[in-house]
Amino acid sequence: MVHIRNQTRNAAQPEDGSFPVLPHPDKAPEEDGRGRFTPGPWEYIPSNEHHGPYVAGPWGGDICDCYTMSNPDQPSTRNGGISRPIHFQHEMADANARLIAAAPEMYEALKKAREFIANGVEMGVIRMPDASTPDPAHDTLPAIDAALKAGAPA
Repeated sequence: MVHIRNQTRNAAQPEDGSFPVLPHPDKAPEEDGRGRFTPGPWEYIPSNEHHGPYVAGPWGGDICDCYTMSNPDQPSTRNGGISRPIHFQHEMADANARLIAAAPEMYEALKKAREFIANGVEMGVIRMPDASTPDPAHDTLPAIDAALKAGAPA
């Protein structure tokens, strides 16, 4: 189970969060930064004796906590409850947090790869296999498009 707590703020919002960020009247949400994931860089924070691994955004707010507790509905033992971290999942939790922290950079790299491939095919520098030839190249751009759509504004 991954616990997600988005506590980040918009870059245009002051530190104290005193006013709501209104949409730009001339821009679509994806152009003014709304409706997308929190901009990077995201930082992987490894687990230690006080907390499990987590990912922090550019303003220090949590992107997500990546740990599994024995009783997720109960307070932790540190807070007087009965819930304890499940230690055998520690290695997976750290790996998950590292992967999540890399998401903004991977998203941008995927956009560049898509543009490179599409331009190369269009200019004839990259030659696609014949449509009747079974080849994973036929699935590459649709797979990239699907992945980018998953991270795009709703």
